[in-house]
Amino acid sequence: MRKFLFCFSLIYLFFNSINSYSQIKIFERNTSDTSKNKNLYNETLSRKIISLNGTWQLSFNEGVSFSDFVIPCAYDFEGKVIFNKKFIIPDSLTENYCFILVAEGINYESEIKINNVFITKHTGGYSSVVNLIDENILTNDNNIEIIVDNELNYTGTFPLKGRIDYPKNYGGIYRDIYLVAVPKIYIQSVDLNISGPTNNPVIKSNFTVKTTELNKIYQSKEFSLNIEVRDRLTGNIIQKSNDVKFETDNFSSKNIEVTINPGNLNLWSPENPYLYDIICYIKDSANNIADEFIFEYGFREITTNKNSIILNGNNYILKGINYYEYTENFASAIDYSQLRKDIENIKSLGVNTIRLPGASASPYLINLANEYGLFIIEEIPANEVPLSILTDESYIESAKKYLREIILRDKNDPSILFWGIGNDFDVTNPLSNNYVEQLKSSANELDKRKIFYTTRNFYENKINSADVTGLNLTDVSIEEFNKFLEYGNNNPVIKKFFESPVLISSYGIRIDNNNRNGYSDKYSVEAQTKYLIEFYNIIKNKFQGSFISSYADRISDRPS
Repeated sequence: MRKFLFCFSLIYLFFNSINSYSQIKIFERNTSDTSKNKNLYNETLSRKIISLNGTWQLSFNEGVSFSDFVIPCAYDFEGKVIFNKKFIIPDSLTENYCFILVAEGINYESEIKINNVFITKHTGGYSSVVNLIDENILTNDNNIEIIVDNELNYTGTFPLKGRIDYPKNYGGIYRDIYLVAVPKIYIQSVDLNISGPTNNPVIKSNFTVKTTELNKIYQSKEFSLNIEVRDRLTGNIIQKSNDVKFETDNFSSKNIEVTINPGNLNLWSPENPYLYDIICYIKDSANNIADEFIFEYGFREITTNKNSIILNGNNYILKGINYYEYTENFASAIDYSQLRKDIENIKSLGVNTIRLPGASASPYLINLANEYGLFIIEEIPANEVPLSILTDESYIESAKKYLREIILRDKNDPSILFWGIGNDFDVTNPLSNNYVEQLKSSANELDKRKIFYTTRNFYENKINSADVTGLNLTDVSIEEFNKFLEYGNNNPVIKKFFESPVLISSYGIRIDNNNRNGYSDKYSVEAQTKYLIEFYNIIKNKFQGSFISSYADRISDRPS
């Protein structure tokens, strides 16, 4: 009898697992895409990329059964999923290189082991995992296990569970995952500080140089570091810095400053997205290249003056659209060809800025924006946060950590315009200013860009410490908005609010895309077109920019 019950249980679990898989929508991305400059890290003379994309084994039932799926992928299942993959590294690499694990997007929480050794635990669906793997963990034959949990809660996750009108909470390893094989001495990060005239700057580059075991490769521990500025369009080297010599040791970290004045430069803007390559070299005592690190850079200056945004010395109006990195076929695991098509189309519409409501951009989207000429406002997903949570110190610390990860990853990209710290959180209480002030202070330690937030509550807004404010006006009638403008003309609090830049961060009306019943039907395409034209004519001379909502539909867990 016991044997019968045991067999019955196995059969039940087997069929139950098949049934549960059939109910889960899984979106697998095409991994044969050959797009260039698509990742956070790319190959150079000294660095190799080992892709971990492709077939993985996934379990949606805590390891009872596994099935093959292609990574990157996204799914509409909520809970823990186990990912497993075997991979090979040639002995020539394991002997001469150290390895950085990069996962550009895992939603939401991930715990990673390689060869049954704990590597890292990461939280945040829009930030990236970048983690040096300790020596002697990787061998020729390897296994990586990642446990992904995308279950949100109502008090401490980013975003909070069940937020209205923000993208659906798809789980998965939904962006590229790979190893970067770097030399035993390598450039971990570069922080550029620009001073002087924007078109003739002095560049102070602060490098963090890391080492592992040097003795097997280098007899001397004397090295030098220098940088070159290369014109991306012509391929010409504009300027080379002097070599900065330094000594280091095994398993150490060293900060080194290199200064260069590249002379007169073309400035980056959406109208003229001129790019340069910053090429960084570490050389050994025999002048051989030990590490080569390359990243693209655009020189531009963005400031604010009272209620104006100033780009390269001139007043600049943002012509924007809200954009979500989601498609019907791939969900959040959007493929590169679709991203490029979207950016080309958005650029052709005359847009100069895209905003990602409650999200930060993928590395490839940022690279496309650098190339095509589009500003990006990227944000941490602090959406619709009530005051009781917004004033909680542990939540504030988590928000600061999330924001700092995004800034450190993306601050060298010219397309990044502002750092967004939240959408539609409680702005009616002055206590909310503490959240804004703490995130602003934390961001300013790393970068000079302005802090941005959005709100629908434009009558009772008590926030006075942000740099730039966005008003979310989706589905607000033109009549109601005119009343607000008239009210603001006679209200000293709102007048003061407009002393710093104010954007219309979202406007439009919800429609049925198949409805062509004409202007009289408020859910028709024609009604939306009429609304957008009339609304834009009202706001174009009163605000520093506006964002149509949105470029394409997206799925929400709680649509309004």
